[in-house]
Amino acid sequence: MVDENQVDETEAALLEKRQHRLNEFQKVLDSLESVKDEKKRLWQQIYESAMIEWEEAYALYSNLKPATQGDYHNHSLHGLLLTKYLERMNKANDQNLRIAELIEKAGSHGPSLNKSDIYDQIAKK
Repeated sequence: MVDENQVDETEAALLEKRQHRLNEFQKVLDSLESVKDEKKRLWQQIYESAMIEWEEAYALYSNLKPATQGDYHNHSLHGLLLTKYLERMNKANDQNLRIAELIEKAGSHGPSLNKSDIYDQIAKK
């Protein structure tokens, strides 16, 4: 039986972690003086959407994976679904990498930024 208090605490921790990442991403966006606020808001929305999609796909993947391990029948039954969850997480990662590239390009007119540093900063825990 699932302890509802533990689920609530886990969800609260995830929401806190998400908010921290959004705040860190906002700091990156705020450092871009040459980018219009409308574009920054759009990037913020894309980043948040990708983060939520990744989290939801990961939760579904994590819940289903144990049922397939060591069970050929369940693996053959749910393997494609697990793959779809992994693909969704990969697409969310790709979206974030694309945003990092856009930020790097926008930042090339100002202080030196590189894609790896941007991605590390927005992915801080």
